[in-house]
Amino acid sequence: MQSIRAGLPSRFLQQMEEALGLERAIRLVWPAIVGSVLAGSTGLRALSGNTLIVSVPDRVWKGSLDGSGRRIIESVNTFWGREVAGHIEFVLAPVVPSFPRPATPPRRQPESSGDLSTLDLPVATIRDPSLREDFLRSAQKYFSHQQELET
Repeated sequence: MQSIRAGLPSRFLQQMEEALGLERAIRLVWPAIVGSVLAGSTGLRALSGNTLIVSVPDRVWKGSLDGSGRRIIESVNTFWGREVAGHIEFVLAPVVPSFPRPATPPRRQPESSGDLSTLDLPVATIRDPSLREDFLRSAQKYFSHQQELET
């Protein structure tokens, strides 16, 4: 934990806090503070005064972390270089994955006859034409297979 902080530019955390606010800044660096295993199942839900409110997925996690609260507080304070929190509260709440998921799957146009242009996919961001073509072919195979499974 300390080695990660030491590798950051000297004013990085201060600038991040000024731009985003302390709670949001801590939330962004949560994996660096508590480690990837703990961050995979917990998350900073809120910073209320000097209390960290940490979400855990179930009672088993909550029970196992009750004795680790002081260490988590010390890790946050050490990482931030000052006392940010003095208390911790664990709440049961599902942890939201950190990667975005599409709201709806890509749609197939009704007149799908194997034409790659019938797929409603955001491929304009793929700059390499041959890579874009390969991606569309793979998507065509995938969605054709999905359609076969549905029928």
